[in-house]
Amino acid sequence: MDFALPSLPAEVAGLSLTNAVFLAIGAIIFIGLAIFLIGMLKKVVENTILGLVVLFAINFLGGSLGFNIPLNLVTVLASAIFGLAGVGVLILLKLLGVNF
Repeated sequence: MDFALPSLPAEVAGLSLTNAVFLAIGAIIFIGLAIFLIGMLKKVVENTILGLVVLFAINFLGGSLGFNIPLNLVTVLASAIFGLAGVGVLILLKLLGVNF
């Protein structure tokens, strides 16, 4: 009994087999990179929204207790860029007496 391997086509969709393989690998890498970047962007957006919501909640709830963080460009950008860590630093600076 003679077993013969099937022969590979010389061209795939008008491309040489080598070019088709490189194109497929490039497409897989591109799709993986896109999925990774979308995941990272999702985390950044979630962190930004959470930081801004907490900043506004602290000002809303802290107003009755006499504690508020002024809403200006610096504080909003700090909470938007750094999220909860930025709000934590703003609270710490406020408690240490630093004015924004």
